[in-house]
Amino acid sequence: MTVDPPNWKWIQPLGNSSTPPFRVDAKIGALVWSLLLIGVGVTALAYSSDWFVDGAAVLADRLSVPPLVIGTLVIGLGTSLPEVFVSTMAAVRGDLNLGIGNIVGSNTANLTLVLGIAAMIALVRAESAIVRREAPLMLGACVLMAALAWRKLTLTGGLILLTGLAGYLMLTFWLARRSRNDLLIRDVEEYTEVESRYPIWMEVGRTLIGLVGTLVAAQMLVVGALGVADRLGWSGGFVGLTLVAVGTSLPELAASIQAVRRHEDELLVGNLVGSNILNSLLVGGLVGVVGRGAAPTSDVLHRGMLVMVVSLAAVTLLMATRARFGRTSGVILASVYLASAVALGTR
Repeated sequence: MTVDPPNWKWIQPLGNSSTPPFRVDAKIGALVWSLLLIGVGVTALAYSSDWFVDGAAVLADRLSVPPLVIGTLVIGLGTSLPEVFVSTMAAVRGDLNLGIGNIVGSNTANLTLVLGIAAMIALVRAESAIVRREAPLMLGACVLMAALAWRKLTLTGGLILLTGLAGYLMLTFWLARRSRNDLLIRDVEEYTEVESRYPIWMEVGRTLIGLVGTLVAAQMLVVGALGVADRLGWSGGFVGLTLVAVGTSLPELAASIQAVRRHEDELLVGNLVGSNILNSLLVGGLVGVVGRGAAPTSDVLHRGMLVMVVSLAAVTLLMATRARFGRTSGVILASVYLASAVALGTR
Protein backbone atom coordinates (compact mmCIF):
# COMPACT_ATOMS: atom_id res chain seq x y z
CA MET A 1 0.00 0.00 0.00
CA THR A 2 1.55 3.29 -1.14
CA VAL A 3 -0.08 6.62 -0.36
CA ASP A 4 1.15 9.38 -2.68
CA PRO A 5 0.74 13.04 -1.73
CA PRO A 6 -1.73 15.06 -3.80
CA ASN A 7 -0.51 17.57 -6.35
CA TRP A 8 -0.60 20.85 -4.40
CA LYS A 9 1.66 22.82 -6.70
CA TRP A 10 -0.95 25.50 -7.39
CA ILE A 11 -3.83 26.65 -5.17
CA GLN A 12 -6.57 29.08 -6.25
CA PRO A 13 -7.45 31.67 -3.54
CA LEU A 14 -11.00 31.32 -2.24
CA GLY A 15 -13.61 33.97 -3.02
CA ASN A 16 -11.81 35.64 -5.93
CA SER A 17 -11.51 33.72 -9.17
CA SER A 18 -9.76 36.63 -10.86
CA THR A 19 -6.82 36.48 -8.46
CA PRO A 20 -4.02 34.39 -9.94
CA PRO A 21 -3.25 31.14 -8.09
CA PHE A 22 -0.26 31.11 -5.77
CA ARG A 23 2.41 28.45 -5.75
CA VAL A 24 2.81 26.09 -2.80
CA ASP A 25 6.27 24.65 -2.34
CA ALA A 26 6.23 20.95 -3.14
CA LYS A 27 8.24 20.10 -0.02
CA ILE A 28 5.76 21.92 2.24
CA GLY A 29 2.84 20.18 0.57
CA ALA A 30 4.50 16.79 0.99
CA LEU A 31 5.28 17.55 4.65
CA VAL A 32 1.67 18.55 5.34
CA TRP A 33 0.50 15.34 3.65
CA SER A 34 2.88 13.26 5.77
CA LEU A 35 1.71 14.95 8.97
CA LEU A 36 -1.90 14.33 7.94
CA LEU A 37 -1.16 10.64 7.42
CA ILE A 38 0.45 10.48 10.88
CA GLY A 39 -2.50 12.21 12.53
CA VAL A 40 -5.10 9.98 10.89
CA GLY A 41 -2.97 6.88 11.46
CA VAL A 42 -2.42 7.58 15.16
CA THR A 43 -6.12 8.28 15.73
CA ALA A 44 -7.16 5.14 13.88
CA LEU A 45 -4.57 3.11 15.82
CA ALA A 46 -6.01 4.23 19.15
CA TYR A 47 -9.57 3.23 18.25
CA SER A 48 -8.94 0.07 16.23
CA SER A 49 -6.48 -1.45 18.70
CA ASP A 50 -8.92 -0.72 21.53
CA TRP A 51 -11.59 -2.67 19.65
CA PHE A 52 -9.16 -5.53 19.13
CA VAL A 53 -8.06 -5.62 22.79
CA ASP A 54 -11.59 -5.63 24.20
CA GLY A 55 -12.91 -8.15 21.69
CA ALA A 56 -9.95 -10.51 21.98
CA ALA A 57 -9.99 -10.42 25.79
CA VAL A 58 -13.70 -11.23 25.95
CA LEU A 59 -13.37 -14.01 23.36
CA ALA A 60 -10.47 -15.51 25.30
CA ASP A 61 -12.50 -15.40 28.51
CA ARG A 62 -15.45 -17.16 26.85
CA LEU A 63 -13.05 -19.80 25.56
CA SER A 64 -11.94 -20.39 29.17
CA VAL A 65 -8.43 -19.03 28.67
CA PRO A 66 -6.83 -18.52 32.13
CA PRO A 67 -7.08 -14.92 33.43
CA LEU A 68 -3.31 -14.70 33.81
CA VAL A 69 -2.85 -15.45 30.11
CA ILE A 70 -5.49 -12.85 29.22
CA GLY A 71 -3.88 -10.19 31.40
CA THR A 72 -0.29 -10.61 30.26
CA LEU A 73 -0.55 -12.08 26.76
CA VAL A 74 -3.92 -11.34 25.15
CA ILE A 75 -4.24 -7.74 26.34
CA GLY A 76 -0.50 -7.21 26.05
CA LEU A 77 -0.52 -8.48 22.45
CA GLY A 78 -3.52 -6.31 21.63
CA THR A 79 -1.84 -3.13 22.84
CA SER A 80 1.42 -4.19 21.15
CA LEU A 81 -0.27 -4.82 17.80
CA PRO A 82 0.61 -1.32 16.47
CA GLU A 83 4.29 -1.94 17.26
CA VAL A 84 4.09 -5.32 15.51
CA PHE A 85 2.72 -3.85 12.28
CA VAL A 86 4.65 -0.55 12.29
CA SER A 87 8.09 -2.02 13.04
CA THR A 88 7.65 -5.00 10.72
CA MET A 89 6.49 -2.78 7.85
CA ALA A 90 9.41 -0.42 8.42
CA ALA A 91 11.84 -3.35 8.37
CA VAL A 92 10.32 -4.69 5.16
CA ARG A 93 10.81 -1.23 3.62
CA GLY A 94 14.47 -1.42 4.67
CA ASP A 95 14.31 1.24 7.42
CA LEU A 96 15.66 -0.72 10.38
CA ASN A 97 16.28 2.51 12.30
CA LEU A 98 12.57 3.29 12.34
CA GLY A 99 11.61 -0.31 13.16
CA ILE A 100 13.98 -0.71 16.11
CA GLY A 101 13.52 2.89 17.20
CA ASN A 102 9.79 2.27 17.53
CA ILE A 103 10.41 -0.75 19.79
CA VAL A 104 12.92 1.07 21.99
CA GLY A 105 10.88 4.26 22.17
CA SER A 106 7.64 2.43 22.91
CA ASN A 107 9.25 0.36 25.69
CA THR A 108 10.59 3.54 27.27
CA ALA A 109 7.31 5.44 26.87
CA ASN A 110 5.25 2.62 28.41
CA LEU A 111 7.04 2.66 31.77
CA THR A 112 7.74 6.40 31.94
CA LEU A 113 5.18 8.48 30.05
CA VAL A 114 2.20 6.06 30.15
CA LEU A 115 2.77 4.88 33.73
CA GLY A 116 3.46 8.47 34.76
CA ILE A 117 0.20 9.81 33.30
CA ALA A 118 -1.76 6.99 34.94
CA ALA A 119 -0.10 7.72 38.31
CA MET A 120 -1.05 11.39 37.99
CA ILE A 121 -4.70 10.36 37.74
CA ALA A 122 -4.75 7.95 40.69
CA LEU A 123 -2.40 5.94 42.89
CA VAL A 124 -0.93 2.92 41.06
CA ARG A 125 0.15 -0.09 43.14
CA ALA A 126 2.44 -2.89 42.02
CA GLU A 127 1.67 -5.54 44.63
CA SER A 128 0.89 -8.55 42.43
CA ALA A 129 3.39 -11.36 42.89
CA ILE A 130 3.01 -12.22 39.20
CA VAL A 131 3.81 -8.68 38.08
CA ARG A 132 6.83 -8.48 40.40
CA ARG A 133 8.03 -11.81 39.02
CA GLU A 134 7.61 -10.76 35.38
CA ALA A 135 9.18 -7.31 35.74
CA PRO A 136 12.77 -8.73 35.80
CA LEU A 137 11.86 -10.89 32.78
CA MET A 138 10.77 -7.72 31.00
CA LEU A 139 14.06 -6.01 31.80
CA GLY A 140 16.01 -9.06 30.60
CA ALA A 141 14.03 -9.19 27.34
CA CYS A 142 14.65 -5.49 26.68
CA VAL A 143 18.37 -5.80 27.42
CA LEU A 144 18.63 -8.87 25.15
CA MET A 145 16.89 -7.07 22.28
CA ALA A 146 19.12 -4.00 22.68
CA ALA A 147 22.29 -6.12 22.81
CA LEU A 148 21.36 -8.04 19.65
CA ALA A 149 20.35 -4.88 17.78
CA TRP A 150 23.30 -2.73 18.91
CA ARG A 151 25.44 -3.57 15.87
CA LYS A 152 23.17 -5.50 13.54
CA LEU A 153 19.90 -7.35 14.18
CA THR A 154 20.43 -10.37 11.97
CA LEU A 155 18.24 -13.33 11.15
CA THR A 156 20.01 -15.28 13.90
CA GLY A 157 19.30 -12.51 16.40
CA GLY A 158 15.66 -12.46 15.36
CA LEU A 159 15.37 -16.22 15.84
CA ILE A 160 16.98 -15.93 19.30
CA LEU A 161 14.34 -13.37 20.29
CA LEU A 162 11.51 -15.53 18.93
CA THR A 163 12.93 -18.51 20.84
CA GLY A 164 12.86 -16.38 23.97
CA LEU A 165 9.24 -15.57 23.18
CA ALA A 166 8.40 -19.28 22.97
CA GLY A 167 10.01 -19.82 26.38
CA TYR A 168 8.04 -16.89 27.84
CA LEU A 169 4.77 -18.30 26.48
CA MET A 170 5.45 -21.70 28.04
CA LEU A 171 6.33 -20.07 31.36
CA THR A 172 3.13 -18.03 31.30
CA PHE A 173 0.90 -21.04 30.68
CA TRP A 174 2.75 -22.99 33.39
CA LEU A 175 2.25 -20.16 35.89
CA ALA A 176 -1.41 -19.89 34.90
CA ARG A 177 -2.00 -23.37 36.31
CA ARG A 178 -0.33 -22.53 39.61
CA SER A 179 -1.63 -19.01 40.25
CA ARG A 180 -5.15 -18.84 41.60
CA ASN A 181 -5.68 -15.88 43.93
CA ASP A 182 -3.30 -13.24 42.64
CA LEU A 183 -4.42 -9.61 42.48
CA LEU A 184 -3.79 -9.51 38.73
CA ILE A 185 -6.23 -12.39 38.18
CA ARG A 186 -8.90 -10.54 40.14
CA ASP A 187 -8.47 -7.41 38.01
CA VAL A 188 -8.64 -9.41 34.76
CA GLU A 189 -11.87 -11.11 35.85
CA GLU A 190 -13.42 -7.73 36.65
CA TYR A 191 -12.28 -6.32 33.32
CA THR A 192 -13.73 -9.15 31.21
CA GLU A 193 -16.98 -9.04 33.18
CA VAL A 194 -17.41 -5.33 32.41
CA GLU A 195 -16.49 -5.67 28.71
CA SER A 196 -18.56 -8.81 28.09
CA ARG A 197 -21.78 -7.11 26.92
CA TYR A 198 -22.16 -8.26 23.29
CA PRO A 199 -23.10 -11.62 21.72
CA ILE A 200 -20.26 -13.79 20.51
CA TRP A 201 -20.64 -12.89 16.82
CA MET A 202 -20.30 -9.19 17.62
CA GLU A 203 -17.18 -9.87 19.69
CA VAL A 204 -15.66 -11.70 16.72
CA GLY A 205 -16.67 -8.82 14.47
CA ARG A 206 -15.12 -6.06 16.54
CA THR A 207 -11.95 -8.13 17.00
CA LEU A 208 -11.53 -8.57 13.24
CA ILE A 209 -12.41 -4.93 12.50
CA GLY A 210 -9.88 -3.85 15.10
CA LEU A 211 -7.22 -6.09 13.55
CA VAL A 212 -7.76 -4.81 10.01
CA GLY A 213 -8.06 -1.21 11.20
CA THR A 214 -4.79 -1.48 13.10
CA LEU A 215 -3.03 -2.87 10.02
CA VAL A 216 -4.23 -0.03 7.78
CA ALA A 217 -3.51 2.63 10.40
CA ALA A 218 -0.01 1.28 10.97
CA GLN A 219 0.73 1.52 7.25
CA MET A 220 -0.40 5.15 7.23
CA LEU A 221 1.76 5.91 10.25
CA VAL A 222 4.86 4.35 8.69
CA VAL A 223 4.42 6.19 5.38
CA GLY A 224 3.79 9.47 7.17
CA ALA A 225 6.73 9.06 9.55
CA LEU A 226 9.16 8.25 6.75
CA GLY A 227 7.86 11.26 4.87
CA VAL A 228 8.44 13.59 7.84
CA ALA A 229 11.93 12.18 8.39
CA ASP A 230 12.78 12.71 4.73
CA ARG A 231 11.40 16.28 4.51
CA LEU A 232 12.88 17.52 7.79
CA GLY A 233 16.17 15.68 7.56
CA TRP A 234 15.54 13.69 10.74
CA SER A 235 16.92 10.19 11.14
CA GLY A 236 14.51 7.27 11.08
CA GLY A 237 15.84 6.30 14.50
CA PHE A 238 14.84 9.62 16.08
CA VAL A 239 11.39 9.57 14.48
CA GLY A 240 10.87 5.99 15.65
CA LEU A 241 12.05 6.75 19.19
CA THR A 242 9.74 9.74 19.61
CA LEU A 243 6.93 10.49 17.18
CA VAL A 244 6.10 6.95 16.11
CA ALA A 245 6.72 5.44 19.56
CA VAL A 246 4.24 7.81 21.21
CA GLY A 247 1.71 7.03 18.50
CA THR A 248 2.02 3.26 18.91
CA SER A 249 1.90 3.63 22.72
CA LEU A 250 -1.52 5.29 22.63
CA PRO A 251 -3.34 1.93 23.05
CA GLU A 252 -1.34 1.28 26.24
CA LEU A 253 -2.15 4.81 27.42
CA ALA A 254 -5.88 4.38 26.73
CA ALA A 255 -5.95 0.98 28.45
CA SER A 256 -3.98 2.35 31.42
CA ILE A 257 -6.28 5.33 31.93
CA GLN A 258 -9.29 3.04 31.75
CA ALA A 259 -7.73 0.60 34.22
CA VAL A 260 -6.66 3.22 36.76
CA ARG A 261 -10.14 4.75 36.77
CA ARG A 262 -11.54 1.31 37.57
CA HIS A 263 -8.86 0.83 40.26
CA GLU A 264 -7.45 -2.15 38.35
CA ASP A 265 -3.85 -1.30 39.21
CA GLU A 266 -2.43 -4.77 38.70
CA LEU A 267 -4.02 -5.10 35.26
CA LEU A 268 -2.51 -1.73 34.32
CA VAL A 269 1.02 -2.64 35.38
CA GLY A 270 0.73 -6.20 34.09
CA ASN A 271 -0.34 -4.93 30.67
CA LEU A 272 2.63 -2.54 30.45
CA VAL A 273 5.08 -5.23 31.53
CA GLY A 274 3.60 -7.80 29.14
CA SER A 275 3.54 -5.29 26.31
CA ASN A 276 7.24 -4.52 26.74
CA ILE A 277 8.11 -8.21 26.76
CA LEU A 278 6.19 -8.76 23.53
CA ASN A 279 7.68 -5.62 21.97
CA SER A 280 11.19 -6.89 22.65
CA LEU A 281 10.79 -10.58 21.84
CA LEU A 282 7.97 -10.75 19.28
CA VAL A 283 8.40 -7.43 17.45
CA GLY A 284 12.19 -7.49 17.74
CA GLY A 285 12.25 -11.06 16.47
CA LEU A 286 10.07 -10.23 13.47
CA VAL A 287 12.21 -7.19 12.62
CA GLY A 288 15.31 -9.41 12.71
CA VAL A 289 13.71 -12.04 10.48
CA VAL A 290 12.33 -9.69 7.81
CA GLY A 291 14.93 -6.93 8.09
CA ARG A 292 17.56 -8.76 6.02
CA GLY A 293 20.30 -8.08 8.58
CA ALA A 294 20.57 -4.35 7.94
CA ALA A 295 22.65 -2.49 10.51
CA PRO A 296 21.25 0.48 12.43
CA THR A 297 23.01 3.62 11.22
CA SER A 298 21.59 6.18 13.65
CA ASP A 299 23.69 7.19 16.67
CA VAL A 300 20.57 8.51 18.39
CA LEU A 301 19.23 4.95 18.35
CA HIS A 302 22.11 3.74 20.49
CA ARG A 303 21.53 6.57 22.97
CA GLY A 304 17.87 5.65 23.02
CA MET A 305 18.73 2.06 23.91
CA LEU A 306 20.79 3.26 26.87
CA VAL A 307 17.92 5.48 28.04
CA MET A 308 15.54 2.52 27.75
CA VAL A 309 17.72 0.15 29.78
CA VAL A 310 18.42 2.66 32.57
CA SER A 311 14.83 3.86 32.92
CA LEU A 312 13.37 0.34 32.81
CA ALA A 313 15.92 -0.90 35.34
CA ALA A 314 14.89 1.86 37.76
CA VAL A 315 11.16 1.15 37.37
CA THR A 316 11.74 -2.62 37.66
CA LEU A 317 13.56 -2.08 40.94
CA LEU A 318 10.65 -0.01 42.25
CA MET A 319 8.16 -2.71 41.22
CA ALA A 320 10.24 -5.41 42.91
CA THR A 321 10.02 -3.47 46.18
CA ARG A 322 6.22 -3.05 45.89
CA ALA A 323 6.53 0.66 45.35
CA ARG A 324 3.42 2.79 44.90
CA PHE A 325 3.35 5.32 42.11
CA GLY A 326 1.58 8.48 43.21
CA ARG A 327 1.17 11.89 41.63
CA THR A 328 4.73 13.00 42.38
CA SER A 329 6.14 9.78 40.94
CA GLY A 330 3.95 10.23 37.88
CA VAL A 331 5.26 13.73 37.24
CA ILE A 332 8.84 12.49 37.61
CA LEU A 333 8.31 9.56 35.22
CA ALA A 334 6.63 11.70 32.56
CA SER A 335 9.32 14.37 32.94
CA VAL A 336 12.03 11.73 32.47
CA TYR A 337 10.51 10.72 29.15
CA LEU A 338 10.11 14.30 27.91
CA ALA A 339 13.64 15.22 29.01
CA SER A 340 15.12 12.16 27.31
CA ALA A 341 13.22 12.92 24.09
CA VAL A 342 14.63 16.46 24.07
CA ALA A 343 18.13 15.15 24.84
CA LEU A 344 17.92 12.60 22.03
CA GLY A 345 17.00 15.35 19.61
CA THR A 346 20.07 17.38 20.60
CA ARG A 347 23.06 16.51 18.49
